[in-house]
Parts: sequence; C-alpha cells; structure tokens
Amino acid sequence: MDTPRTPKPADRTRRKQGQFEPEPDTAEQDAQVYRLYRDGMTFEKIAAHMGIGKTTAVTGYHRVVNAARIVEADGARQLERDRLQAALERCAEREAHLMEMLRRKNILVQQGKIIYSDSGETIDDVDLALKIHAQITAIERLRDQTHQRIVDLDGLKVNPSQNVNMQIEYVVKGLDDD
Repeated sequence: MDTPRTPKPADRTRRKQGQFEPEPDTAEQDAQVYRLYRDGMTFEKIAAHMGIGKTTAVTGYHRVVNAARIVEADGARQLERDRLQAALERCAEREAHLMEMLRRKNILVQQGKIIYSDSGETIDDVDLALKIHAQITAIERLRDQTHQRIVDLDGLKVNPSQNVNMQIEYVVKGLDDD
C-alpha cells in the first residue's frame, strides 16, 4: 500500500540540481544517524530507534558523508589556489627583475675586460639580452600554465570540442547621391 506523498512547500529553496535544500530538522536527523552508525549501530537498528525508514537512515548518513567530502575538497582546492597564487606572485617579481635588467645598459665584457667598438664606444651584450628574453618567455609560459591550472581547479574549463558560433552582421550605409 502506497502512502500519498505530501507536497513540498513552494517557499523551500532548491539546489542547482533541482533538489530541495534539507530542512534544519533533517540536517539534525542526518547528523544523529551519522553518529549512531559511526558508534556501531546498523541502519536497521537506527531506523527502529529513531522511528524512520531504513532508506531514510542510509540516505541521511550519505548526505553527511558527502557534505564532509565537499568541505574537505573545498579546503584542498583553496590550499592549492593559494599555492598557485603565490607562484604567480613569484613569477611577477622575477619578471619585473628581468625587465629591469633588460632596461639597463648591459655592456659586453670578455675575460674581465670591457669590449669597445672600433669607434671607441661600448658594445651591448646581445647574448645577455637574448638570455633575459628567453627567461621572460619561460616565465610567461609558466604563468599561462598556472592560470590554466587555476581555471581547471575552479571548474571553469571549457570543453575544446564545443563549437562557439559567432555571427557578425555588417551594415553598409550608402552615401547620398546629392
């Protein structure tokens, strides 16, 4: 014999998946189920003890476990996000230092002596400038990879197989023949 379901009140809030948020009483009941199960009671005994169905006890237990996992995962994600942000800051500091080195006049020195051109002017150290550019490029690549890891961590990753269709409309206005 099926018992009729009671309609859910319209003022209850829903989650993204369309499920209703648990009522405060339900959350307390779930916590009690979790504690009793953790202390060794079976779901059958918990159901009999609390006057609820076994399925309600099992579902409540899993809600508590899943909520704990979400909290742990959020903490781990925040820790990784902080670590990646610190890496980005170190990249910015290193890049600023390299840019400053690049702005300075770097003269060519060989065997401890400054090298001069035939006209008596100092020669720029092109080798050093190229090495600095290579390091800046490596830092930019590392920064892009770190940004991508943050995007992936936040779940903002876009599936590359998704097509993005864009439509451009041009409006041509003619000149008056006057």
